[in-house]
Formats: sequence, C-alpha cells, structure tokens
Amino acid sequence: MSARAAQLKKHPPARRLATLLATARHLQTKTIDDTLELLDLFVVTKLFGKTRREADKRKVRHHPKLAKASARLASAVAVLFVATDSLPSEKCVLVE
Repeated sequence: MSARAAQLKKHPPARRLATLLATARHLQTKTIDDTLELLDLFVVTKLFGKTRREADKRKVRHHPKLAKASARLASAVAVLFVATDSLPSEKCVLVE
C-alpha cells in the first residue's frame, strides 16, 4: 500500500497484476471490517437504546405510585431550593 505508481510501472506485468489484486483484497477486507464496526455501533446505540427506553417506560407503568412520588419529591426539593435562595452543590444530582 505504500508503493507509488512510478515504482509499479517499473515492475513486470505479472507483478503489477499481483500488486493490484493484493491491494484490492486488502481494501475489500478493510471495508468489510469498517462496515461490521458501524453495524455494531448501530446495534448498540439504536436497538439497545430503544429496548432500554421501552423497559424504563414499562417500569414506570408498573409502578405508578413510585413515579408519582418521585415527581412530587423533585417538586418539593425545587421549592426548598427556591425558598432558601440557594443552588444545589455540585455533588447534589437532581433527577427528572
């Protein structure tokens, strides 16, 4: 893959053909490898992400009291922060 066209011109026709075939095979293998990596990335991000979101929605539907209580708690904490006129510290994480 590092040879230049001028160098390849000096070789006999059989060697030029062999170099061309080896280059085509190398590029084919590299293309297949890159395609499989993209497919893996797609499967992980799109399909598993969708499955996880659906599972989270099912959990919320199965535990409506927990979801309602969590929302109420988040609202109460927000009111406390406003009432005390302070912001949460960096260590405190609010979840919506």
